[in-house]
Amino acid sequence: MTYLECIHRIEEKNALGSRPGLSTIREMLKRLGNPERGIPAVQIAGTNGKGSILAYTESILTEAGVKTGRYVSPAVFDYREKFLVGGTPVSVECVADALGRALTVSDEMVRDGLPEPTAFETETAAAFLIFRMADCRVLLVECGMGGALDATNVFDENKLSVLASVSLDHLGILGNTEAEIADTKLGITRPGETLIVFPEQEDAVTEVIRKWVRKNNLTLITPDPVYLRIIRETAEESCFLYLGNPYTLQLPGRHQILNAITAIEICLHLDSIGLDIPTEKNLADGLANTRWPGRWTVLKRNPYLILDGAHNEKAWLVLADNIRRLFPEKKIYFLTGVFRDKEYNKMTEILSPLICEAAVITTPGPRGLPAEQLAECFREKGVPAASFREYKDALHALERKAGAEDVILVSGSLSFLGEILRLSGYGESK
Repeated sequence: MTYLECIHRIEEKNALGSRPGLSTIREMLKRLGNPERGIPAVQIAGTNGKGSILAYTESILTEAGVKTGRYVSPAVFDYREKFLVGGTPVSVECVADALGRALTVSDEMVRDGLPEPTAFETETAAAFLIFRMADCRVLLVECGMGGALDATNVFDENKLSVLASVSLDHLGILGNTEAEIADTKLGITRPGETLIVFPEQEDAVTEVIRKWVRKNNLTLITPDPVYLRIIRETAEESCFLYLGNPYTLQLPGRHQILNAITAIEICLHLDSIGLDIPTEKNLADGLANTRWPGRWTVLKRNPYLILDGAHNEKAWLVLADNIRRLFPEKKIYFLTGVFRDKEYNKMTEILSPLICEAAVITTPGPRGLPAEQLAECFREKGVPAASFREYKDALHALERKAGAEDVILVSGSLSFLGEILRLSGYGESK
């Protein structure tokens, strides 16, 4: 199959939706020769920050000369971003080869009377094929929506588990409270292994973690903010000390500092899966060199045009905190779109006091909340808001209004950030 033929088949499979369970993915991997086996893995679950934590970890390991295979979802700018080797998307030919093999197995399973693998299951199998063919020394794997029954949860040994920040998301699917969601996501752990946990969790989540650790005899590692000292924060970088060592990030915000120290702890405990611990220079250089498009990405200045992938209530609380600290006196113009299964009324309550005007689009796909419905939520809270059909019209409307000292902030579903990146000319330099 050609690359475009594979992408078309995956798009057709998207109609299958999500189907929790491991029997289908395990059968796929068995028929493909179990490419996931025998390679140490770092697997991360959680609601917010998964991608950033693994991006930091990947950059540190690359500095240390360790070839990484990182599986990411969703892609923001290019489909191949899902499959990163050493931080770089693999070639079109490589993706076509792996996806073609996975799709062939999918067709065989259907002919054998088995359930058809979903798009995510097929992509997951293809990712492990890609990383096996690339001779990766460690797998960095981001869970999809779930935990215990997520298609990525196929590692039976030699794995380091990570729990990122947990908050309300995909309500009714993963659970209806943060505690229930945490319990689902902790299902990636195996008895006796090491678990690294993001340092600031809700009390109910922390209690679930404690019970899970006792029940499964886990070694729990949580970064300690007592050893964290923030030196400087601007709209474009953060400088801090952790465990007495200095670090600089190109991804601003206190939440990114907490993501970074979580990545540091991951790297300091890689010996639990048989890998060497990176040097202090590897840690510092890796963090300083991390780039993660769509996560507080500064696209333009005068006025600032900033993209951030905050897409749920807790993430918008973090976004609001960043606005207050980094732009306390500036006018904020906001472009957004969200999924209908998010707590969008609470989300608009969080940001409405901080923005002067909103432009709203409908995110693509059946989950997209109609733009006019979200715009009305803003208007009810006193924020002028207009709905748009096209991304470019929404962005250009705000660019015409914003002065050189103002800020245009684009946030919401990651599914549309790639379009804004293209409109801003981001891809032209790639």
